[in-house]
Amino acid sequence: MSTETRVITGAKTRFAYLNVKRPRIDEGGKLKYGACLLIPKDDEETLDKISDAVWTAYETAKEMLADSNGVIPSLEDIKVPIKDGDVEKPDDPDYAGHYFINASSLYRPEVVNAQLEAVPEDEIYSGMIGRASITFFAYAMYDNKGIGCALNNIQKLYEGKRMDRRRTAAEDFGEFVDASLMRNGGEE
Repeated sequence: MSTETRVITGAKTRFAYLNVKRPRIDEGGKLKYGACLLIPKDDEETLDKISDAVWTAYETAKEMLADSNGVIPSLEDIKVPIKDGDVEKPDDPDYAGHYFINASSLYRPEVVNAQLEAVPEDEIYSGMIGRASITFFAYAMYDNKGIGCALNNIQKLYEGKRMDRRRTAAEDFGEFVDASLMRNGGEE
């Protein structure tokens, strides 16, 4: 069993809802960066490291997680960051066959390539594939207790199918192509 709460995911982690260019305001009003990490279910090495790190974060913070009577909840009774994509998002094919973790940070994560060079902003997108450096920690705010996940840095290794679900201009306007409108400015 590891005593480390920092994990480097496997090289096949897919990044969804990737927000590392500019921070967004979260539910608590804080500016944060973040990503949803899609980890293939067959990446057992990464999943084992995550399980160990979550357990370590829990073990080191049991007193903080205790209720007002000093009763420490079991790990199964608090929120944990890893979720089963097949169960939580059964209608989303991007989550099929994956576990997912929402990770965030108050600080901008670095995004580097395989040679550890900075990746240009226009090459950072939801759907790209690589590794993430994440750290697990316990939190307790009033009755809201659990294990959270901080996003440290990202290494982009592969291109992936974009997940922004936006349509191209050709998809939107393809049926309206009319060369005569382009020639005379739309006047008949």
